[in-house]
Amino acid sequence: MRFLPILGPFVVAAVGLSAQTTHLVGPGGLPQIRDALAIAQPGDRIHVQPGSYAHFTATVGVTIRALVPGSVVVRYDSAYAPPTCPFCPDEGPTRFAIPAGQTAHVVGIHFEANAPTIVFAPIHHRVEVQSGRVHFEDCLLYSRRYFALRIAQLGQVHLDDTIVGGIGGIGNEGAFGVLVEGGTLTAVGSQIGGGAGFSNSVGAGLGVSAGTVHLSDCLLVGGSGFPFSYTFPALQGTGSAWLHGCVLQGGGCAVNWGGTQPDFGDCTFTSPTSCGIPTGPFPSLLGVAQATPPLLGAPFTLDWTTEPNGLVAVFASFGLGRLDLPGILAQPGWVDPGNEFFVGALFADPSGAATTTFALPANPLLTDLELWFKGVSGFAFPLQSSVPVGGVLR
Repeated sequence: MRFLPILGPFVVAAVGLSAQTTHLVGPGGLPQIRDALAIAQPGDRIHVQPGSYAHFTATVGVTIRALVPGSVVVRYDSAYAPPTCPFCPDEGPTRFAIPAGQTAHVVGIHFEANAPTIVFAPIHHRVEVQSGRVHFEDCLLYSRRYFALRIAQLGQVHLDDTIVGGIGGIGNEGAFGVLVEGGTLTAVGSQIGGGAGFSNSVGAGLGVSAGTVHLSDCLLVGGSGFPFSYTFPALQGTGSAWLHGCVLQGGGCAVNWGGTQPDFGDCTFTSPTSCGIPTGPFPSLLGVAQATPPLLGAPFTLDWTTEPNGLVAVFASFGLGRLDLPGILAQPGWVDPGNEFFVGALFADPSGAATTTFALPANPLLTDLELWFKGVSGFAFPLQSSVPVGGVLR
């Protein structure tokens, strides 16, 4: 099914983009991403040329985009270490502390798992979202210790076509892929893996502590591998979780969850036979997958999976957000309710599959605009809501 009514809002949104500033990082521009962040205002764009750059702290909602995806590496740089190092146990992460109501977008960047030694202590690079909304698209996030990505209580993160990996090793190495500590994670088309150390107690793919996770079309892998080492599940923890169309491959058991069991729709579990496999019946969760990012002048296709012959209503928005409607929606709505608009509706086929294709205009003024879609399905309350899909227009 092809939808065209969204072209009008595109034109309106493009008018507001002209006031935003673009900061160039690399040859001919600012030397570091942190230099651009120091002068950036909410909504600005930071375009990064190929190269290696120092870790940073982001305290403003901007778009940080590699002009050539995969060519930009962010690593811990000891030149920016505080004078108290090596006595600085919290040192190491690239941090995001985004104010409420703002969103940081990170596109096409590799966060490297380097660990330089300062005097006698290794400083491990990793990524930490302390507050606000952060969207990682087409990124790589790795760490050899603690976690590759931590989401604190005030953080809301969306992963799109992104790989997050904890890397195992000897001694105290080993890391969660993603550690959600009271915060929120949504993801589509992404991979999350943990790394087991020889004598460490971390290494689950996705660890959740009283957090909220909603995933579609993802791969979760628990850490394992060293002789006599610990093995870890693909998913462990407590909180609220909905997973559709995911593969969960445990280094030990696939799932180790406390409290109310997550909802798994069309998921595959790989684990030793001695481990309990989550059993249903589960509700007909609404799954979605996108094959490509939204590119200007190209069709953008979303593949939905719901109950046989089910109805899918599609909505769009120019921002991420969260809207909880208990009793009406089984999961939160993850797009910005302040500018959300209805796009159209369609019925799935007898297998529960449905496809929508959107014609994106070839208007350069729309570059770096964020555009999101969500689906809602079901014939009875509470309705099923999908993860957000879309991203930064390029």
